[in-house]
Amino acid sequence: MRKAKTATASAAAVAVAYEPEIAAEGEDFLNQATQEDIAARAYQLWQERGCPEGSPEVDWLAAEAELLG
Repeated sequence: MRKAKTATASAAAVAVAYEPEIAAEGEDFLNQATQEDIAARAYQLWQERGCPEGSPEVDWLAAEAELLG
């Protein structure tokens, strides 16, 4: 059972922004549901950091580490 998302439309926008980076790094082992969870968490982390511009990989990698261990 998946946990509820707190940011829906914004998380989808983040997912689109992050997916090319994931594909470029060859991390195709992540399924779409997991990418969506990571994108939602990355968005939350980005908001917690005050929504700074640039370096989206910081939040993506932190969310990935948090969710995938």
